[in-house]
Amino acid sequence: DKTHYMLEYAFHAIESYSDEMVWASLFDNALENWDLSTAQRLLCNAKLAKPIPRTISMLRYSEGRLHAQTGDWPRAEKAFSQAITTLETSAENTLELQSQIWSDLGMLHRVRGQYQQALSCHQQQLTISKKIGDHSIRAEALHQLGLDLYDLNDLRHAKQYFSQALTTLNEIGDAEA
Repeated sequence: DKTHYMLEYAFHAIESYSDEMVWASLFDNALENWDLSTAQRLLCNAKLAKPIPRTISMLRYSEGRLHAQTGDWPRAEKAFSQAITTLETSAENTLELQSQIWSDLGMLHRVRGQYQQALSCHQQQLTISKKIGDHSIRAEALHQLGLDLYDLNDLRHAKQYFSQALTTLNEIGDAEA
């Protein structure tokens, strides 16, 4: 059975810590194809592998994405928050993953109409982008902040953030800017 083989392969990738990206790719593919039962099984199997903190955070983040995709906002928020907490207490360099989680948590708040919380999450993402010097993450955070402010009806500041995002994308040569 193809699914069983894929799950076994993913389990060994996580268990040996050799390639969490293999697992992440399989999980992303399952979500993109709305194969939620496979995504759920990937999560369950990976949790059995007793992963390291970064991987635990990645699994919680993935779990949050799964819950968000199914519309279970409270469980998604809880999983995202747990992922951030685990990363913040880890000695590993996890700022890029933290940025990703803050972004998704902010979007989750925005979908739920919690615009101030969304703004706070995207400000965290912006702070992280400055720490690591990643201009594409910075542009994404600025764009998300613009959307949050737009939803808060602060059109003047929203326009400023959109403009900064576009300027940043142009500076890094993003062809889609």
